Amino acid sequence: MGKEIYESLIQKVDSELLKEKMLRRKELLEKHKLYTEVYGPQSEEFNQVILENNKPRYYKKVYEDVTDQELERLESLVQISLGESTVETNSVRFRGAEVLGIIYGFFSLVIGVFSLASGAIGIGLLVIFFGVSIGVGLLTISHMIRQLNIIINNLNNRDKNI
Repeated sequence: MGKEIYESLIQKVDSELLKEKMLRRKELLEKHKLYTEVYGPQSEEFNQVILENNKPRYYKKVYEDVTDQELERLESLVQISLGESTVETNSVRFRGAEVLGIIYGFFSLVIGVFSLASGAIGIGLLVIFFGVSIGVGLLTISHMIRQLNIIINNLNNRDKNI
């Protein structure tokens, strides 16, 4: 008796997870308006019409041809192009504040070294100290924001699963 209840609960949870996954997939497909061009008469299946040079062109939604990986990749590319996401290179992610901190710290270090080389020791040391300090501060703040976003996402996902 207990095993049957346990198996039915597992099936219920699996079906709910599958339902959520399919809803997410449908939202992404609708959001990105994935259509294929079809020439022919308008019908229930081909109901998206665009008039171009007074010639109708019909579009059909293509759901089954897009894999989940392609859809997630498309979503990440759209977010990157809109500036809503991170720039990803070989699994190393840089956010705007991190890039700014690296650039600022590097140029401050270069300016400080040149100041030291030209004999302005006090100014050179100050530029190096403040430049590197501000650069490290920007990196730290960006890292803290990233960790906070991870915590918030985990809490939201936990609340959805309850």
